[in-house]
Amino acid sequence: MRTADVKSQMLSKCNLTDSEIFAFDVPDEIQDEFSYYLSGYDEEGAPIWIFEAGKWDMRKYVELGGELYEAMDIFTDRIFSIRQAADVKTVQFILSKFVRFEHTTRSGSLKQAWILNANILFQRIWEIGRHSLGKLASSVEIFVTEMYILSHTAVVVLAATLVASTSLTNLEILAFDAPKEIKETYPYYLSGYDEDGAPIWIFELGKWDIRKYAEKEGELYEAADIYADQILLNFRESGRNSSAKQFVAICDIEGFSLRQVQHPKTVQFLLRRFFRFEEIVRDGSLKHMWIINVNSLFDWLWKLGSPLLGSLANSIELYGTNKKLWLPKLLSQLPRDQLPEWYGGTPGLKPLKILGPHFKLIRQKPGFLS
Repeated sequence: MRTADVKSQMLSKCNLTDSEIFAFDVPDEIQDEFSYYLSGYDEEGAPIWIFEAGKWDMRKYVELGGELYEAMDIFTDRIFSIRQAADVKTVQFILSKFVRFEHTTRSGSLKQAWILNANILFQRIWEIGRHSLGKLASSVEIFVTEMYILSHTAVVVLAATLVASTSLTNLEILAFDAPKEIKETYPYYLSGYDEDGAPIWIFELGKWDIRKYAEKEGELYEAADIYADQILLNFRESGRNSSAKQFVAICDIEGFSLRQVQHPKTVQFLLRRFFRFEEIVRDGSLKHMWIINVNSLFDWLWKLGSPLLGSLANSIELYGTNKKLWLPKLLSQLPRDQLPEWYGGTPGLKPLKILGPHFKLIRQKPGFLS
């Protein structure tokens, strides 16, 4: 079937009956892309269906949109790969298939289903979407591939990452007055401005003891969670209010320890920042970001959480602990007189240290304050 003929048949999926879905003439391109097959029958005569969903490139059509995307939506059941999980709309599509699967098989027509070679990212989606299956979930077994087994803890915290930690609006988060203890524990500062007028923010994440409050939970942990979002929102607002309409950031991982990644709630806190960072700066307000002094522990965390950033990850560079490698990169993009000495700036000059949303007091490109 030619693509040009699709439009005449295309209806909103929610208006199609099951009979109309079965009768739908799927474009050849979609059938070729999303193949599945009847393998045989079990001893009781139940048909055995196999579909290699991990090889289906659904994101290709999600990004294209239009008629072929609608055709795919009618034709497919589910999909997965790392590339798919990096796109929010694709994840939403996958989750909608859980709902559709439950609707079409709630009559009891499913005897048993096995999901094979599930990697850590599909497990995250499964933990969220399985609730849509209701009792049907008890008829589905999921098996992971060994190369993706990290730990049960990693699966749980990844699923929890997508759950909103606060019901506050962005304006309420920006107005939040964090306790003095939280501000002192998690410092960050406005270093200066680049040649285009983009504010340069620096935060030494590796020195932040997040586990300290994650273990205690309670009000101080909640305050730290809100404050972390406030930091990201402050970055964005400073960029919007600058002549460049963007901001740059340096994240220093020096000091990041096993103590942080051994604690599930701390890992959850960190992974949620990936998700929130993508939400907050998806408008294009991030010009560039350097993550420096990355050790093996943070590298593990990055591999776990970076798919949540989507295309934003293209604006972020990671460097290890070799200063000879990352320092030239910083100085090729940022003015020396706008950086602290320990990041290659002019000796004796100190950045303006910022806690909370007080960056609004600085409206012009200043030198450092002593």
